[in-house]
Amino acid sequence: MAVGVGRLWMVDATAGVALLVGAVTPWLRTGQGHTLTGLDLADQLLGGRLTPSWGRTAGLALYVCVAAGALLLASSAFRHAWLDVVRMAVTGAMLFAALFLVARSWFPFELWGLAPVLAVAGCALSCTANAWSVLSRHVADDMSTGE
Repeated sequence: MAVGVGRLWMVDATAGVALLVGAVTPWLRTGQGHTLTGLDLADQLLGGRLTPSWGRTAGLALYVCVAAGALLLASSAFRHAWLDVVRMAVTGAMLFAALFLVARSWFPFELWGLAPVLAVAGCALSCTANAWSVLSRHVADDMSTGE
């Protein structure tokens, strides 16, 4: 397992920090809960004090974002094919979830505060970088074997 190969570790670390920032910055620009940080909003949603129809799911998703950020940051220095695939899958799934929420109008762009913008940017950056790492490793393996 390679440690800190190239500059990809900085990309994953930056993405991890972008997701972790969501714990202490607002997720909503306007409306009920717009003054709450990510973790405070999650607590309010899980505790039932804010009760949109998707409340408990959103509360859990906020905790998942913070946990994913911590894992990205912690694993950023390690380069291995399976780690790159896992990071790519997790950040890709988070991007898909964000696009799904926007497409269903459950979390339209007008409501986005700073945290979801950073989370989506961090996930896109990490997903792209890890996809590049996996593909470039595959191409290098093919070239070394002469296939």
